[in-house]
Amino acid sequence: MPPQQPGYQQFGQGAGTSPNFERFVKPAAIGGVIGGIASSIPVLNMLNMCFCLLIMVGAVAAVFMFLNEHSQEQLADTDGAIIGAMAGGIAGVIATVLNWTVGWALASVLAGIYTSLYGLLPGPMLSVMSIGFGRGILMIPVNIAINVAFGALAGFLSLQLFFKDRRKT
Repeated sequence: MPPQQPGYQQFGQGAGTSPNFERFVKPAAIGGVIGGIASSIPVLNMLNMCFCLLIMVGAVAAVFMFLNEHSQEQLADTDGAIIGAMAGGIAGVIATVLNWTVGWALASVLAGIYTSLYGLLPGPMLSVMSIGFGRGILMIPVNIAINVAFGALAGFLSLQLFFKDRRKT
């Protein structure tokens, strides 16, 4: 561990202490479940085409729950990003598993819905929506990485926009 310098803080913690990520697990898990389930509901999951909106909602919910649970604590920007990234990762795993399950169970019904709702979509877009099993397996780490990134962004931005008074400066 490098020598501590005056004013040095690590992930929003006091100088010389290690970060305590365990306190972020419960709100991140709940926010991840919210984002993951919302992202796996057919038709509603189309909102994720707009900057992973449902994943970001789960990450903001995680930061909100943490701040409600720890009413006297202020968060550093990096802490908000960490909570959001954890929620995004959990949401990515849940959404991937549920999307496959729902997709296999309701494949013919969903194909009709998507075709009727999005009849104007070009052919390549429809083929992306019907990726096969092999390519779907390869997309798992990519989906999770994207969700982690957008979750971290949402956690960071939530402190900047919604919880300014609880932000550690």
